[in-house]
Amino acid sequence: MLSIAWWALDTAGKNPGTQTGHIHAKDLTEISGIVLSRQNKNVIWAHNDSGDQARIFALRTDGKPLGVFRLEGTTAIDWEDIAIGPGPSAEKDYLYIADTGNNALSRRTVTIYRVP
Repeated sequence: MLSIAWWALDTAGKNPGTQTGHIHAKDLTEISGIVLSRQNKNVIWAHNDSGDQARIFALRTDGKPLGVFRLEGTTAIDWEDIAIGPGPSAEKDYLYIADTGNNALSRRTVTIYRVP
């Protein structure tokens, strides 16, 4: 079982951080990307590093799993990061997943997936 603590840092630098939870999700074996949702309060999105399926995990901010979402039509060669940002619709934010890992320098292309 993987147990990772994350810290909410005070942007003013006055507080060294507050532990908010531990991630206990049996299928999250090597988290490579994690981001706090903007649209869904108290939800964290995460994914594994290389060797996993094309899927993302929704977790509560205390680390408890909410669900797994498979990304049809995509592959997960070596996902390295996940972020939230703007997209074609100004009314919502999108998840961006970077399939950019290339430790062996064998990839000719890398991919950024945008998920609504």
